[in-house]
Amino acid sequence: MDNDFRPINLLIAALGGEGGSVLANWIVAAAERVGYIAQYTSIPGVAQRTGATTYYVELFPADMTPEPVMALTPAPGDVDIVIASELLEVGRAIEKGYVTPQKTLLIGSTHRMFAVSEKSAMTDNRYNSENIQTVATEFAAELILCDFKKLSDNTGSMINACLLGALAATGKLPIGREIFEQIIRDGGKAVESNLQGLSAGIDLVKTPNSEATEDKTDVTPVKQTVPPILANVPEQLHDTLRHGLMRTADYQSQKYARLYRERLQAILDVDKATSGNDRDFILTQEVARYLALRMTYEDVIRVADLKTREDRFLEIMEKAGGQGKVIEVLDYFKPGIAEIRDVLPPFLSKLLAPLEAKSFHRAFSGGLKIRTTTVAGFYTMRLLACLKVWRPLSDRYKKEQRNVEDWLETVISLARENYDLALEYTECANLLKGYGDTYHRGLANFERISVQLPVLRTRKKAATDLKLLREAALNDPDGDSLDFTFTAIFGSAS
Repeated sequence: MDNDFRPINLLIAALGGEGGSVLANWIVAAAERVGYIAQYTSIPGVAQRTGATTYYVELFPADMTPEPVMALTPAPGDVDIVIASELLEVGRAIEKGYVTPQKTLLIGSTHRMFAVSEKSAMTDNRYNSENIQTVATEFAAELILCDFKKLSDNTGSMINACLLGALAATGKLPIGREIFEQIIRDGGKAVESNLQGLSAGIDLVKTPNSEATEDKTDVTPVKQTVPPILANVPEQLHDTLRHGLMRTADYQSQKYARLYRERLQAILDVDKATSGNDRDFILTQEVARYLALRMTYEDVIRVADLKTREDRFLEIMEKAGGQGKVIEVLDYFKPGIAEIRDVLPPFLSKLLAPLEAKSFHRAFSGGLKIRTTTVAGFYTMRLLACLKVWRPLSDRYKKEQRNVEDWLETVISLARENYDLALEYTECANLLKGYGDTYHRGLANFERISVQLPVLRTRKKAATDLKLLREAALNDPDGDSLDFTFTAIFGSAS
């Protein structure tokens, strides 16, 4: 055997629960079955999203002499095949230099699982998916990009089996389809679904214009009727309004959803009077989004409700590998004095106000650890979730309703004199998100900007100035950037 023979180097980038290690094991086992020396190493990533791990696989012919020394990690520019189970992992592999136009076959899924940095930002911090796909086209020698998550869902398999099928179909490994099928059978776990996923991945590559990624469920079109609650609402607002109604009803009650609809009607009326059809009712559209969010603020009751829903436990079961496993869920529940006061009536909340002193607050810093998969833990959380019938009597609820009414009245007043300024003030509601310190910092910045509205209304570039203030507050929740922008606009930090 030629001692200059280069190994086949393969890198798998997968998220937790997607079977990255199983995929690596399948490839190694299949390679050994056809007479290759093979190994893989795993490199755990940081605990973002569901935890990202990369698996590095090397393949050498078994009769190679002397016996090869295998690497533990990939080298940039020296990877033949990259398989990424999610689009941001595609971008990471390219960024680290593992994808090169001279040699690398890149197989990647276009679906997204948002990273912590994307979800925790005050503003929209999502990475641009189109940019990642464009870069992938430029950097890969050969490229297979599609929504493998959708493919796996449609076939009832895991995404790793679909990715294996795509790899098998490329012919880049000296391993036939029947070998991969036998390896899956030998594993003895979820054999039929894995074989379906393998077959779907192969069909996708060999017949790229087929309907492999389409949901083939027969659907008979039906004429949709408009429910009475959407009557007299422009059609372009129906989807947003439906989501708002469902969210508010789920959060509290149908009565609460009707209150949401009534509040929005006042905005729609002024929108019709001031903009007609020219602006496509953009003000109502934006108010509908933010009003639904403001009326469904986060509190300990909501958190307890979401943590004990059936679909959450089903999702956990799916990520853990399905039925038949014993799973224990430990939820960290950390309500502070402020969160406890929020769900109490106003007079009790005032009594607890002095307890928010830092010295007392530290006594609660450890929080609670509740095993929601035990009877006691589950029903403790459900009891707390059932307190939503009490929510309208709580201190936080009453404050939020007053704040929402003030916000809507201001938007209506602004719209009658300056539509663009009203729209920018509506967008300022984006500062009010999260809970705890995050929420209070956003609220402080929102109130600080709102105080300046009388001055802004007299300025020619009022909407532009308000946009600058809003963006400064979003980019720097601590307020330094907002101080600078206030000074630039008004001459002082106000």
